Amino acid sequence: MAGSYDSTWAAVVSYFADRNIAIRIIEKASGIIVAEALRSSLPNRTPVLGKNGKPLYKGLYPVMTPPVYADCGSYGLSDLDPSSASFNVRVLGDASRSTVRVTARFVAMYGAGVNARTVECVSLGKFETELESHVKSTVERR
Repeated sequence: MAGSYDSTWAAVVSYFADRNIAIRIIEKASGIIVAEALRSSLPNRTPVLGKNGKPLYKGLYPVMTPPVYADCGSYGLSDLDPSSASFNVRVLGDASRSTVRVTARFVAMYGAGVNARTVECVSLGKFETELESHVKSTVERR
């Protein structure tokens, strides 16, 4: 993209900070950022609202939108959503041009106690695309 490494770096850091996603590793010299999100900072589904603006229910459970960021499958009658996510970001560039590459890993948990299990989710690519698009538009506006 048309923008310096420094402005691209700042846009990536700002993206995570604005969304309350914790940065665990930040190494500007190598262009690496590793961030982690909990479910609360990255909602994957929302309740479907009826004409009255209230959630629709199917039996005891609210009807939910399709997954936004990751498909984690289901357990019994319940669709699983990510309980956590980790993001690896690589920023490359110089004083005039830069690139950003993002990979995302989502994990869901189900069960409780000794029966608790984790499952790898399939990223739908939306988070990666959102971050890359946001950074590009932010950097190219400057």
